[in-house]
Amino acid sequence: MNPPAPAPLACAPPLTRAQPACRSDLPAGRPASRLQPPTAGGGCRAPCPGTVRNAVVAATLGLVVGLGNSCGRPPVPKSADFSKSNAVGIALGDPQREYGGGLQHAHFEQDGLTTPAVLGGVACRRLNLQSRDVGYLYFTIAPTFKRADTADVIVEVHYFDAHPGTLGLEFDASQSGHPPASAYTAHPWTVPLAGSQLWQTAGFPVAGATFCQAQHSGSDFRVCVRPPALHVRRVSVTRQSGLVRHAPAAADYSRRDRASIFLGEGGLEQGDGIRHLYYHEDGRTLAASLGGVTCRQMRSTSSGLGYMYFALAPSFKRRRAGPVVVDVEYFDDHRGELGLEFDASPSATIPNAAYASPGPPVPLAGSKRWEQAAFWIAHPTFRNAQNAHADFRLWVRPAPLHVRRLTVTRVRKPPRTAPRPPSSPARPFACVGPRQPRAFTAWVPPGHEGARLEPCAAFGGRHPGLTGEHVRRLRRFVVNPDPSPP
Repeated sequence: MNPPAPAPLACAPPLTRAQPACRSDLPAGRPASRLQPPTAGGGCRAPCPGTVRNAVVAATLGLVVGLGNSCGRPPVPKSADFSKSNAVGIALGDPQREYGGGLQHAHFEQDGLTTPAVLGGVACRRLNLQSRDVGYLYFTIAPTFKRADTADVIVEVHYFDAHPGTLGLEFDASQSGHPPASAYTAHPWTVPLAGSQLWQTAGFPVAGATFCQAQHSGSDFRVCVRPPALHVRRVSVTRQSGLVRHAPAAADYSRRDRASIFLGEGGLEQGDGIRHLYYHEDGRTLAASLGGVTCRQMRSTSSGLGYMYFALAPSFKRRRAGPVVVDVEYFDDHRGELGLEFDASPSATIPNAAYASPGPPVPLAGSKRWEQAAFWIAHPTFRNAQNAHADFRLWVRPAPLHVRRLTVTRVRKPPRTAPRPPSSPARPFACVGPRQPRAFTAWVPPGHEGARLEPCAAFGGRHPGLTGEHVRRLRRFVVNPDPSPP
């Protein structure tokens, strides 16, 4: 007699290798797993309890994954080696990219249940907990990434700003040895949600984390949302040591004379040789749309000033740092002044050389239109000595201010003469010279006597505007109101 045929195996729930079984019977704040991979910088200093239990769970998960594959589900990708990577990330809601990037999302927690969604054609995950005051999104970092230094990282969250609320972060610092050592250490910053109906990016610089997977479901950190309704597109973790000096390193700018960035492009702008460092405490900016034009908004600090930080690609600075012209396109909404401070360190003659000034600020007249300002920097060093490892920063008084585009052009010493002007006047520009005596006299077209000075070809080449003559030993720009061309 033949033995009876075994019963068919039922499809198991979709679990991944880094997701331990959900422990809903634990009280809030108590971790569901304490699997702690050894790390080099700021990592776990001693093995956590439960190693044998975790090994059994891992073996069980391996069997469950095999059964899941037989049910037609995609196989869980093998863990890559991220020990030499500067960043790990996850594209949420995309079944082809949600796994294998070095971050894993625990979407099954009771206080962090998320579902795949599509918002405006963008794949993402949706958190929507109607019965709670706060919701969470849990994430686990690949163990190989934590073999190197993870004590000083940036956690970036790309989200859709649909309604007012707050966005925060809690990270695992349970093995730091410094009080208060908690698996749910709250980040001191809280990002306000304004309901801008735009994709935004929030950055949290994290120092002193141990990432020992002591949070629920063996997570290393969680994003906190009030109220608990949010669409999240992408989350990434980047080592601060490699944030500016190594990323983005897709192109070689050593042979180029220009670097630029369009701001506010979906909140994910990387720039062409320039990176906007939006996450520093006094320079946090928000993506915005002004009259259908994408841009970023500089926000006011406690002093009434607003700042915007930028870093140049290392390859752009490899040949020579300067002289350069920094062109800024901004919306002139109210009266005030716009200035720039650049890194000139180390310098024994310039006080506070990391924040040197190229000259007087540009006056804001409240023209209610998009304007451009150009700052001539004669002797920069751009050694990333400013906050957030920036090379230069814009400042505005009073804030806020909307900035659309920024360009850095490598130039030589301005010539004494420039070409004749075109027949039609160009857009008004403001030019500011350095502290060193440099200026020029320019012709203003009829009807534009009150306009600010046009940058001639000597000050950038891209805007062959007005005829100008570079006059030495002057500390200001003199506008000639003569209606006839020279």
